Amino acid sequence: MEFERRIGGIGRFNLNERESRFLRGFFDLKNEDSNLTNAVHLTAPAQQTLFLEMMETLFPGIETKLYPNRIYVVTANNQNPYKIEGAERIVPLQSRLSYHPESLDLQLHLITSPLIETFSSCYVTCTLPHSYAPTCVDDIAQLLGEYQTTVPMEKITPIELRNEKEKCVYGIANIQGLSNVLRIYQRAVQMIDKAPGVVNLNRGQLDILCRDAASHENVAVRDLSQERYTTSLQKLIEQ
Repeated sequence: MEFERRIGGIGRFNLNERESRFLRGFFDLKNEDSNLTNAVHLTAPAQQTLFLEMMETLFPGIETKLYPNRIYVVTANNQNPYKIEGAERIVPLQSRLSYHPESLDLQLHLITSPLIETFSSCYVTCTLPHSYAPTCVDDIAQLLGEYQTTVPMEKITPIELRNEKEKCVYGIANIQGLSNVLRIYQRAVQMIDKAPGVVNLNRGQLDILCRDAASHENVAVRDLSQERYTTSLQKLIEQ
């Protein structure tokens, strides 16, 4: 799969002929029990083998989350909440942003144009739970991705939803860099944990500075908060 462009937190990928066939296979997976409509339970060994082969072909290095005795693939055809039109399959992933105090299980979303025999492209995102909210860890990770890595880190970006009243969803558009994102986030957490000894601020205080720099009603407080916040983060990544 070749990354073409980013649409917010969703990425558009070009497919070769073999990848197109495997992607079609995702949408051909069906339950043995016709009464199951909201999800696909891959209970048959042959289905599981095919599914894992598809994952390895399209998304090498990304592990699916295995449930007891089955692989579980959520489906929401033609009703995805994003502004990208098309059918959707959702695959739970093993990867997590483990630093977060809540469980941040990741999901892989595959979105195609209305189903046809072959696909030349598809849209993909790796979403975080609705409970996710950016913190100072995100800002440190972004700085690390810009200055201390040879491969730029994919930014966790809001996804534009059809219903603007729905809660914001965050996604990673170029999922080929997912392992790099997780690695840098772990480094960012380690740096934030050292913040009290380096900049005399803990994580909570850094988050307050971040919030005040962005939205405090007093412009002087905003400017001072932004100055100290930026300086503190720079000191952390230079240690």
